[in-house]
Amino acid sequence: MKDYSTSQYDEYINWFRKQRKNGIGWEELRYARKGSLEGLKRFLENKADEDFWKIDENDYYHIYELVKSKEENIKLMKDKGSESIILAEGEGNAVSVPLNPNSSWQLYKKKLIEKGFQKDSVESIERTTVSILQRLNSDTTASSPVKGLVIGNVQSGKTANMAALMAMAADYGWNMFIVLSGVIESLREQTQTRLFEDLNCDNGNNHWIGLEHLSKKSAYGQRAQDCRFKADDMNHPKYFTVSLKIKSRLKDLIQWLQEDRNKQKQMKILVIDDEADQASINTADVTTEERKAINDLICNLVNGKMYDGKECTTKYKAMNYIGYTATPYANVLNEAGEESLYPKDFIAALNVSNEYFGPQQIFGITSGVDTDSYDGMNIINEIDDEDRNKIQEIHDGECFEIPTSLQRAICWFICCIAVMRFWNYKKPVSMLVHTSQKTDHHQNLANVIESWFSNSNSRKIIEMCRDVYEEQTNMLTKDIFRDEYKDYGIPNSEIKNYPDYRDIEDEINHIINLNLSKIKMNESEELKYGEGIHLCIDNCMNNGINEDNEHVRLIYPSKENMPNKAPAFLVIGGHTLSRGLTLEGLLSTYFLRSATQADTLMQMGRWFGYRKGYELLPRIWLTNRTKQQFEFLSNLDQELRNEISMMEISGTSLKDCGPKIMNTPSVKFIRITNAKKMQSAKAAEYDFSGSNSQTQLFTNDLMTLTNNYNCTLSFINSLGNPSKCEEKMISNNLIWRNVDNQKVINYVKQYKFNKRQYVFDHIDQLLEWTGKMIKQGNLKNWNIILHNQKSNNNISFPLDNFNGFKIQRTQKAPFEDGIIRIGALRDPSDLISDINLSSLSDSEKTKILTEAKAYKKTYSLVKANLIRKSSGLETVPQMIVYCIDKDSKPGNNTKQERRKLGVDIDVIGLSINIPGGKKGRKYSTYLTIDLKKSDSVMEGDGEVE
Repeated sequence: MKDYSTSQYDEYINWFRKQRKNGIGWEELRYARKGSLEGLKRFLENKADEDFWKIDENDYYHIYELVKSKEENIKLMKDKGSESIILAEGEGNAVSVPLNPNSSWQLYKKKLIEKGFQKDSVESIERTTVSILQRLNSDTTASSPVKGLVIGNVQSGKTANMAALMAMAADYGWNMFIVLSGVIESLREQTQTRLFEDLNCDNGNNHWIGLEHLSKKSAYGQRAQDCRFKADDMNHPKYFTVSLKIKSRLKDLIQWLQEDRNKQKQMKILVIDDEADQASINTADVTTEERKAINDLICNLVNGKMYDGKECTTKYKAMNYIGYTATPYANVLNEAGEESLYPKDFIAALNVSNEYFGPQQIFGITSGVDTDSYDGMNIINEIDDEDRNKIQEIHDGECFEIPTSLQRAICWFICCIAVMRFWNYKKPVSMLVHTSQKTDHHQNLANVIESWFSNSNSRKIIEMCRDVYEEQTNMLTKDIFRDEYKDYGIPNSEIKNYPDYRDIEDEINHIINLNLSKIKMNESEELKYGEGIHLCIDNCMNNGINEDNEHVRLIYPSKENMPNKAPAFLVIGGHTLSRGLTLEGLLSTYFLRSATQADTLMQMGRWFGYRKGYELLPRIWLTNRTKQQFEFLSNLDQELRNEISMMEISGTSLKDCGPKIMNTPSVKFIRITNAKKMQSAKAAEYDFSGSNSQTQLFTNDLMTLTNNYNCTLSFINSLGNPSKCEEKMISNNLIWRNVDNQKVINYVKQYKFNKRQYVFDHIDQLLEWTGKMIKQGNLKNWNIILHNQKSNNNISFPLDNFNGFKIQRTQKAPFEDGIIRIGALRDPSDLISDINLSSLSDSEKTKILTEAKAYKKTYSLVKANLIRKSSGLETVPQMIVYCIDKDSKPGNNTKQERRKLGVDIDVIGLSINIPGGKKGRKYSTYLTIDLKKSDSVMEGDGEVE
């Protein structure tokens, strides 16, 4: 079968897309709108005179099916939450999901289900994998290698997606798989072993053979000439190797691949670069031909050259390179030359199941294109400045007193161990203490923790455990959890609730009385695990067994060596905990690392992942600044996924335009990535299409709040008499239509936004942009809405105050001095409250009211925008004004931890909705790669800010 992934078919793909954009249905397109096979043949004969129409009806049919299938998949993915989006110029080859029960994919799929993967998750992996496979090329002898990028999530089971791709590619004849895996040997070995166990099956069509430490000196049976790469036989052995990204290993690997030319010609290679933003990026000057050693070797591998960069006369049968990472900023901002690793062919964004705890679930989303705001989860505890300074003194050996916040984090861990054992949990549970990457700091901190634990009065620790248990269980009840993670995929009946403290008290006493210990080795030279907490220091200084016959570094027990009670591990570390290492049953995290780069910080989030069976227990201790950084990273990650989705829907090619990445508020706050990793970045134009933002933080300062109240009252009064929504089922709001942009600018310049809410950092540019769009005819004037919760019919203008328009919003944890945090401000029904029903026909009105009724059951931002479009408001920007009652108090049935608003004047909140989500880039400046030139476009001190 022909491979339709090559560029020669791009024009045909674009022809189909153009027809679809013009509203032509698939049934009409089956025979090119000619009604029959004979008509199609005549159409193709007539088209033969044009430059690019050189296909027959068989080619036409395959391309038709691929484009149709792709469109249907995109719709399915969007309906299910954008499970994966692929960017590419063409639609790719004609592969489909292997159905043979003995195929590598079907056998691996069965293993995933046996491991406990939900059906939806496995189906998502399957759809994503076949979409990626359609972008690969099984014969690159006459073309350049395929280069792509897959964006995963931290601690989200990325290895399962890589193994799935290997399995499915093997079913279609790929025979050599190379996984590039970090720089730590123990993690490489872990990956090699796991892949072999996951992929190899006795009854499978494909027999998997793992190769290790390949070189010209490989032993008999491990040499290239010993391998059976039979090009036309899909059921011969499949070979894979996991290689470290270090010079010697990569050099040896390339030499091994090229040792036997006949074998080299038979190799259909798939290179999977795990953590592709680590070590693989070129940090040398990209304006020169110089490359850093690791990047140079990987480029030579992928581009079919010898290890020293010299041309290799023999070509591999196929070369495909895919980078996998959760933090892809360097991969799309570093360089885009033909010899580079830039993902010129596709980018795929993996989604995770609704059982994953990721940045958006934990830290929330401020706003986004096709993504409504989300508060996050109330599991964060603050490390204050005093405790932060005390930790630094411990690092320096100047303090030997454990800070209170760390004591409480350990006490919560003790409580959680007791809870897990009460639930009869049989796997390891862990606590992470990550305060520095320096090994001497790890030892100093371990000494202080050990001293506190052994020398403190056990009664005091027990009392603190009781206090912490009460505090933390009230902070996140089962009802609050369900309210904060509304679409969590596990039924309520399967989410375990906290036991009464009395049920775990004896186990807590038992754990405390055992003190801390290291992992011991017994007389049979087997690791022995106790019932207390094992104190582990995971760094390179603690390899092997020490002189006290202890294993200090973290190592979990095997299934055969698992104790009766869930073993507990308090792990102190740095670099090894930043990437790759999975902490099993992570319950308590004390995190005090100072990170200046977004990608580095995100990878340190070991608390991301799956927590099935103990959803209510995980807690995190962070500084307020680090919490703010993670809140920004959550939006940054969501923004990029939205961007990929929009590029796919609009058919944008990576060869024409790189994806845009939201820039940070300031490099002093956090960088996107290391400046040397984003040398080809350039500032992208502002584009606020699809921005949907609401004030959720307010400065608790009487002068600021009074200013906002007064300027808003003046603004509303300047608009004249309002109209009302004609249908009370939709709302009682007051509406001013066709408000001039300059009036909005004058008002917003007076309103004072809280500096912590970065979404409004560029409000001046947003209004300048909307003014420009209005002048160009792309947008209309504003609709201004005053939220009217009660049916106030006897309102006269001008208003003296907002007393008749107040809503209740209370303070949401975590509570901070000088900050009012309310969570969600907007009433979702307000997004459609400015519909002008009187301007619609009866049939249109009936349709809109039916859609509005359905919308009010789900409150999907996507549906709200569709209703606005159907009502003729698709180009109308919208501002909704809210007056929050200063005396707001939590209700008796409030699930989340709330406090009264506690201010002296009513608080004015704003929601701003800019139409145009299909092409949206949102509220911030953006970075993208300069595809036309490779020299740096950085200004000033070399940073894009």
